Amino acid sequence: MSSVSRGRGTTTAIQVLSTIVLATGLTVAPQALTPGHPASAADVSCTTYSVSTYVFEPATSSNAASKRVLHKYMEWGPKSPDTDLLDTLYTASLPMTSKVFTGGGNGIIYEATGGGQVKSYKDNTATGGSLLTPVKTYSFNWSSAKQILANGHWILVIASDGTMDVYKQSSPDSGDGTITKVMDGAKSSVTSAIADADDAWMINSAVQWLKDGTIQQAAVTSLPPGPANLPPAPASG
Repeated sequence: MSSVSRGRGTTTAIQVLSTIVLATGLTVAPQALTPGHPASAADVSCTTYSVSTYVFEPATSSNAASKRVLHKYMEWGPKSPDTDLLDTLYTASLPMTSKVFTGGGNGIIYEATGGGQVKSYKDNTATGGSLLTPVKTYSFNWSSAKQILANGHWILVIASDGTMDVYKQSSPDSGDGTITKVMDGAKSSVTSAIADADDAWMINSAVQWLKDGTIQQAAVTSLPPGPANLPPAPASG
């Protein structure tokens, strides 16, 4: 495996996705991203764990039919933002018009296609399978979203004007549940700031965003009018 170093100071055209985070630069947003996986189940004293990080590399062509590469890296026992990423050499290709975000853990990856669908995948590379094993296709059109953030249960879809739709995934661990819309067109100073951010991501119940080198944070429950307190809307996907 080769390794890649990262720090917080510089932005690039690469998108970095962890199991919780979507970042616009390889050098941005190294957080405590996902529950650790023991290196050895038999050794209960072992504290080494791994974090998967998915890099959606920039397009190499302006042709709308061209592809972008999704590349999997690993961190072993990350302790700081400067921990090296180890290249697993696992890759997959997706249309350059797609938006990609992770589902909050367990190797669930989502693709919002340019054609108006949302597809969920499972990373099965740990068991010898594909990086993008198809799980389910939903009929939501998020192709025009400015930011899509997810922590597993909640998916926040934010438009360029700062309006936010909130969805709930009934089976976040498998990515094959019902996605239900629970909020439509909410807007506040926080959602507008997220829409205008250089980068945004979710960590558990917090939303964080980066603007001009400064990271800010808000609790999901503080977003108008508090998605965690809303009753489920009729399912539509």
